Amino acid sequence: ATRQTLLDHVPVQAEQVFPVPTYYRDPEQAAAIYQQQTAALLTAHGGQFDLVVLGMGPDGHTASLFPRHPTLAALADRLVVVVPDAPKPPPLRLSLTPAALNTARTVLFVVSGSDKAAAVAAALAETSDPLEQPTRLIQPVNGQVAWLLDQAAGERVGDL
Repeated sequence: ATRQTLLDHVPVQAEQVFPVPTYYRDPEQAAAIYQQQTAALLTAHGGQFDLVVLGMGPDGHTASLFPRHPTLAALADRLVVVVPDAPKPPPLRLSLTPAALNTARTVLFVVSGSDKAAAVAAALAETSDPLEQPTRLIQPVNGQVAWLLDQAAGERVGDL
């Protein structure tokens, strides 16, 4: 979907696109391969991604990092994690971890829809718990975070 929606419309070379290897039957094998690919990519590029574009669900999840999910307690310094029993389909996922995402020079959250307004306001509240709002786990070490919201998603930001 990302390729059709975005990448097919801009001059990005195929060797610059690194899709999640979801084609392996064993999720641990897929995670290990994606971990190796991600580590190699970061090594080749000075330890940083240029840009990470993320969305956010109405529940506050980003990537496949779900609020209060047991996976959040097991992230440590891994770059990739298997997310079993995800609370929304598909139930089995792979995700980059905050350790990987926080290497970015820029993280851009793109969020639309009034169903996400409460989650956006909570994510932007400085007192929110990162385990309740996984977007709060995304804080690039040598980078910045920006939010691109439509009017509906941002309608409660003034409530801060």
